Amino acid sequence: MHGFYNQILNIDLSTQKVDIQPVKDKIYSTYLGGKGLASWILSERNPKGVDP
Repeated sequence: MHGFYNQILNIDLSTQKVDIQPVKDKIYSTYLGGKGLASWILSERNPKGVDP
């Protein structure tokens, strides 16, 4: 599973800025499937100690 060629497209609507973030193969093998990838993205972007 390589999604869109190992990349995530980040779009900031407030500044109209677009950024492409590469995703390493290790992430795909550690967090299988779409739910696993979404969990990894949330863990990377949320501050530590945020209440789920």
